[in-house]
Amino acid sequence: MTSIRIYTIAYLPEHFDNLEEGYLALDNRANARADWMEYWPVRQLLLSTELDAETYYGFFSPRFKEKTGLSSAAVLDFIRKAPVESDVITFSPQVDIGAFFQNVFVGGELADPGFLETSQQCADAAGLSIDLRTLFMDSRCTVFSNYFVAKPAFWRKWLQVCESFFAIAEGPETPLQKALLHQTAYREGVHRKVFVVEGIVSLLLAINPAIQVCTYNPFKLGWSTQLSRFNNEAVICDALKTAVRENRHEEYVLAYHAMADKVINQVFKRTPEKPPLMKQTPAHDLYNETILEMIPNPCNRVVEVGCMRGTLTRAYLARNASCQWTGIDIDPENAAIAAAVCYKTLCRDIETMDEAEFASVANADAWIFGDTLEHLRDPWAVLSRIRRYLPSEGVVIASIPNAQHWSFQARVNAGQFRYEDEGLFDRTHLRFFTRTTIFEMFEKAGYQVESAVSRIIHSPDAAKYMAPIRAMAQASGIDPDVAEQDAMAFQYVVRAKIR
Repeated sequence: MTSIRIYTIAYLPEHFDNLEEGYLALDNRANARADWMEYWPVRQLLLSTELDAETYYGFFSPRFKEKTGLSSAAVLDFIRKAPVESDVITFSPQVDIGAFFQNVFVGGELADPGFLETSQQCADAAGLSIDLRTLFMDSRCTVFSNYFVAKPAFWRKWLQVCESFFAIAEGPETPLQKALLHQTAYREGVHRKVFVVEGIVSLLLAINPAIQVCTYNPFKLGWSTQLSRFNNEAVICDALKTAVRENRHEEYVLAYHAMADKVINQVFKRTPEKPPLMKQTPAHDLYNETILEMIPNPCNRVVEVGCMRGTLTRAYLARNASCQWTGIDIDPENAAIAAAVCYKTLCRDIETMDEAEFASVANADAWIFGDTLEHLRDPWAVLSRIRRYLPSEGVVIASIPNAQHWSFQARVNAGQFRYEDEGLFDRTHLRFFTRTTIFEMFEKAGYQVESAVSRIIHSPDAAKYMAPIRAMAQASGIDPDVAEQDAMAFQYVVRAKIR
């Protein structure tokens, strides 16, 4: 007979008095670390108790029956009838919330801006190689409120991951620690760390297909108050996400986002973010010859972000007239001029394009960013988003100013960092990169840089700065030859492919 130990986390005397038959009480009346909420008593038990390898353990809040509608008898009966090879058995309510968001971390971002990035950093700290912005979760791996039971092998993995950022939250002050301790709008300011913990079971189930999961039909459990009226849409969205996880056909992705975004925008009155009011770099009719030479030829489909007036388009179409070139620019005047030469032109902020429109152009052989990535709020996220659609042989080509250029170093050293209308100190630059951090950005987003070119603008003023630059490199334990070489590059042009 299946061995089961399910605890109700008991905070109050009435939780003991109303304990359902078949459940055990996990005494948390002392509530010693209320800031960790239910993770604290579960953690204490897992760290202090030897678990039986073949027993299912679960830790439910006192509101389990209220949220799911399931009695202890129904839960125990379902577990006993589950396939014997099941590692984890889930009883997750609010299937509609799970259905309409790509994953629990994307959903958490709506309620708590910054939650997604904090969760990503925690996943990185735990050694989990996953991009949460591109991860899909369906109802088979989505668990809210930690309503699941599992055998000890899974609990040990779960605890290991949670403890990795428990140590960060309990340790010295760091940016990630501050993010974990951020007070959310939930109740009296529950810390963000509590919700990161809640997402870990879903993350582990989503990235480990070898884990055998038995799921209680989530459509039979409690639904949310905000989204429950979209019953059919929730069923369809969950089915589409299941299909995406199975084969990731573009058609499923497009259909999912079209339906999910429609519902979310309607319920939460979410509108696309307005482009920044800051005037962009002045338009010009120049193009980067190094970028032109890096574009594969022939190339059937190209997307250029920051296409200006279509000058690069004209130069490439002179070589390959059949190419379908999509130009995207945030400036309506630029987009209108580029429309005369581009196959398709969009006046959009690439960072706020909805998923359906983004996907309609994303499957390109080459994406081009000519001095554009440094203008974005989150270029890492944009590159990761592109990677979801980029063909295996596709490339991303980008030119990026070098913040390690000798003139940049000289100006910073003199305290003369003043924004200008264009160039290295362009006032519309939101990000600054060096050769090292350019490579790191692409690698973090899942790419491998296959070629890189340093563009050097020769100036007689450069020579007088080289000796101090070499001396500073030596003082920092850095190869002075490399430091001098990096200081000469005004700009880098890189071509990257998916790792």
